[in-house]
Amino acid sequence: MTIVLDWLLIIISALCCIKALYSIIENKNSSIANYVLLIEFLICCVPILCNYLIGYPEYNTIYWYRVFKSSMQNEIVAILYDIYILACIILLRVYAVHYDQKKSMYINKVHSFASSLLQNKILLFLSICSPFLYLVLGGNISSFLIYGVRTTRYAEDNHITRIMSMLILLSIYAFFFYYFSTKEKKIKNIILPLYIIVICWLQGKRFILIVIGLVYFYYYTRQGLSVRQKKKIWIKIPIIAFIIIGFCCLYLVYIRPMSNTSFVSVYDMLRVDIGRDDVIKYVIEQIIINNEEIVPYTGSTFLSLIFFFIPRALWSTKPYPHYVYLTSSVLNVSIMDIPAGTTPSWFEMCIANFGFFGFLIGIISIPIICMLIDKLNDLSYQLIALVIVSVLLTQNIDAYTMFVLVFLIQFIVRKIIKKKKLILMYGGKKILQLENIIVHNDFKINKGKE
Repeated sequence: MTIVLDWLLIIISALCCIKALYSIIENKNSSIANYVLLIEFLICCVPILCNYLIGYPEYNTIYWYRVFKSSMQNEIVAILYDIYILACIILLRVYAVHYDQKKSMYINKVHSFASSLLQNKILLFLSICSPFLYLVLGGNISSFLIYGVRTTRYAEDNHITRIMSMLILLSIYAFFFYYFSTKEKKIKNIILPLYIIVICWLQGKRFILIVIGLVYFYYYTRQGLSVRQKKKIWIKIPIIAFIIIGFCCLYLVYIRPMSNTSFVSVYDMLRVDIGRDDVIKYVIEQIIINNEEIVPYTGSTFLSLIFFFIPRALWSTKPYPHYVYLTSSVLNVSIMDIPAGTTPSWFEMCIANFGFFGFLIGIISIPIICMLIDKLNDLSYQLIALVIVSVLLTQNIDAYTMFVLVFLIQFIVRKIIKKKKLILMYGGKKILQLENIIVHNDFKINKGKE
């Protein structure tokens, strides 16, 4: 029964993934759900395929991951997991097909408040260079000369981590806005690889490369591809995927080498880093099979997620981020004693907070979120929302508060301004005029009036 369901999940999800990719390449106005489906396939379905092609991970490299072995070998857990993820994939694809059929190939777009701000060359430059300026002004350059060594970078001042992460995300957002709005091909093709290398070096985490790839892929396919570009992209995608996996392997072997750098150990860590099947199956076993609790009360980490902006000084009983309770459960220690964090996933978070009802929430929530994103009718606004959803599925969202803040600011300003103009004055002179301008979705950026 388990093998049958596993292969049903692999085959059906692979077909949905190919169809989603085809929709993205052929139709620049395809639903945002197609992009999300690719992420779900990567983190939830590819690991199941790897179980049959390579084998189940042994989890011997890092001791606390050995707790996943039990849930990975439990047939009931495997059956629940397959049905759960398969339902998520199918419903998301059904919504994407419905959207693609309903929407016209040409729809109007409204430029967001942030897009209008970035039309100002000074603000654009400052946004792109913000992480570098922070290092220079803060005198922290020497701490970032070694790649990926967090203890050297953040030794005593842990708030640098959060500030740098936020500024790096702002820089990525601004850079690719510039990259896809300028016609200077020679210049941007030279600075693109340099920019990626520098940002990856500053961040020191492999996931930033995936974020950059997602942002680039989104903007690239949203501009409308020529026949030649459509043919090339089918060749580029597997090459890029191979490069990312290769980089992750080199990272584990040479940059932050483990005690054991054998193929089995590297495979184990790649499964933990990229896949989310392990934590989802672990939570299913703990909550559904063993009737144990992971979060302090029903919906507690959802409250922490929604009200992340409220400081603990004002809300002393505020729940901690979900990964804290997940790691505490995995290690069987107090939340105050966890040495590191286990990467969470939206799908297991729903189950941990709501039990059996969490399956339903996990299945219907992402398509609903994608539907709301599709209604935004703004390229840059949708991009931010896509990154946030991707982080919800694969990461702890605390480090991505910059995108959340930009998203909220745009929403509030858009509701206030609507069709009104906002004029910024300095020294009696108008330096920037912002307004909601309706344009066709050909990805031509309106030049702000400066």
